[in-house]
Amino acid sequence: MSRKIIKRYRELLARERGAVHKEQGGRLRLALAYPNLYHLAMSNLGFQAVYRVANALSQVVCERAFLPGPEEAADYAGSPLLSLESQRPLRQFDALAFSLCFENDYPGVLRTLSLAGIEPLADRRGEDAPLVLGGGVAAMLNPEPLAPFFDLFWIGEAEAGLEGLLARLAQESLGAGRRPRSELLAELAREVPGVYVPRLYRPEYDPEGRLVAFRARSGAPERVRSQRLARLAEAPARSVVRTPEAELGDMYLIEVARGCGRGCRFCAAGYVYRPPRILPAEAALGAVSALEPGTRCGLVGAAISDYPHAAEVGRAVLERGGTISVSSLRADTLEAGLLAALRMSGYKSVAIAPEAGSERLRQVINKGLSEEDILRGAELLAEAGAERIKLYFMVGLPTEEAADVAEIVALTKRIQHRLVKRVAPSGRMPRLSLSVSSFVPKPHTPFQWAPMAEVATLKERLRHLERALRRHGMEVTADVPKYAYVQAVLARGDRRVGEFLTAHARSGKWPAAFAQVNLNPDFYARRERSKDELFPWDFIDHGVRKGYLWEEWQRALAGKESPACQVDICHRYGVC
Repeated sequence: MSRKIIKRYRELLARERGAVHKEQGGRLRLALAYPNLYHLAMSNLGFQAVYRVANALSQVVCERAFLPGPEEAADYAGSPLLSLESQRPLRQFDALAFSLCFENDYPGVLRTLSLAGIEPLADRRGEDAPLVLGGGVAAMLNPEPLAPFFDLFWIGEAEAGLEGLLARLAQESLGAGRRPRSELLAELAREVPGVYVPRLYRPEYDPEGRLVAFRARSGAPERVRSQRLARLAEAPARSVVRTPEAELGDMYLIEVARGCGRGCRFCAAGYVYRPPRILPAEAALGAVSALEPGTRCGLVGAAISDYPHAAEVGRAVLERGGTISVSSLRADTLEAGLLAALRMSGYKSVAIAPEAGSERLRQVINKGLSEEDILRGAELLAEAGAERIKLYFMVGLPTEEAADVAEIVALTKRIQHRLVKRVAPSGRMPRLSLSVSSFVPKPHTPFQWAPMAEVATLKERLRHLERALRRHGMEVTADVPKYAYVQAVLARGDRRVGEFLTAHARSGKWPAAFAQVNLNPDFYARRERSKDELFPWDFIDHGVRKGYLWEEWQRALAGKESPACQVDICHRYGVC
């Protein structure tokens, strides 16, 4: 075991605040793994929520594990992957739980298992191997590409019953004799809501490779109901562990809203987290009361300017000697109190998300923003002292044409012109920058029937934006379309896509992995689905009717908008 690894882990622990350290004796030993690097994991509020839920149980001790960075990889040669808290090999734990947030992190799951000395394929693991669990928003969307590697998935929010599953596992691990894995898993699938055990389901395909049946056995439920926390105030999500080595530094994060009722048709979070919930002002102010002077407080939510108590919370943070930070704001709900709090916090860069340049395409995606909303929003941000305004756009959206991409350039220039005319004379002219991503159709959204645009088309449209806007002094950053394509394959795949992951684990290169497997990745990424096609993720019940999603897909193709969700009176979706 490398002394460098142990030294590095001890240095990390010494710089953390809020980490939990328990003795392992007489408890379920759970390793919580993030299939990426430490600094990314510790900026993830979902990962921290699971860490808090698990360690709140007296019969569970939860430690963390992360993939080593490139500079640390050599130190792991011949050494097993270790937990952070006790530097114990992961294969010595009772269970290994992965927090799954992004599809492109899936190769990290196989790498983690390999470094830990654990057989990746679930049906080949021995009875003495740790149980391998998965959860997180990616699992809530579609866990099937990872099904060959996991014993079970938790479908839902960690605060909505995960402690019950962990308590059952603790009871099992502390019993007189451990039952066969298959017997335990079948019992959990039958008795614990939110548990999905892949081995208890048999997919069937037609000659064209489309899924035609998904059969449950051993008493497993035909559909797995996603578990949802009714009220955020019951378990407010906030930073548990803070460390200067995380991507967000030593920021104290508070989730003030979960889900979104706007109904953007591309947004998976807007559907799987329905109905949208907000943190009451009293609970939010209670979370702020733990803030230390001089601390930056990050408010987490889909669009913080939609949060009705944002200004009040911002003032409370300032009164405690802190400053506030937000990720993105809606251009049409900017409020003077929130903008004042941001200005007093010294906030220099603010993001808004038009998503599409043309009015027509914003109607297709149901964004609910007019051009005047966007222009006025940019003007308000500039007047509030923003030195940089970041604009989020997508290319490759359904029905997009070259004219829609040209409208991104035109809209950005009109924003610049508006700011020059209205704001520049006061000396407050901010810089404009664009962040452009490639659209990936996601499960459980109205766009789940849509094909992804060709990679070559996406590349050309991104090049066009970069050439056109950099001439006007604007910074343009864009994702890499070939990796968006991989994301689409993994997001929309059935469990056969696990073969691509296995092949990638051998070569480390996606083109080689696609070439080695007798499957066409275009079948998953580029194929438009028919109305009645059975999706690999249809067994998950988020409460939103599939028929409603199809209706929204048809409204999108017709360029018709739909009203935002009104939780108290709306019954269109099924879940509210």
